[in-house]
Amino acid sequence: MYDSILVPIDGSEHALEAFKVAKQLASSGADIHLVNVPELPPATDELGRWVEASNLLSLIHISE
Repeated sequence: MYDSILVPIDGSEHALEAFKVAKQLASSGADIHLVNVPELPPATDELGRWVEASNLLSLIHISE
């Protein structure tokens, strides 16, 4: 049914439940890929006070 399943993990109970569901879906031989994306730490220096962490992501441009 599925070839691969991407499961985000962050240590929460919801992530554990998502992993359990992924295991069931992958029982037909699909690969499970786990990804953990940590939150940005709060910026406390002078630049951090000028550019809030929530706005920092909008300044990053990733081109393909």
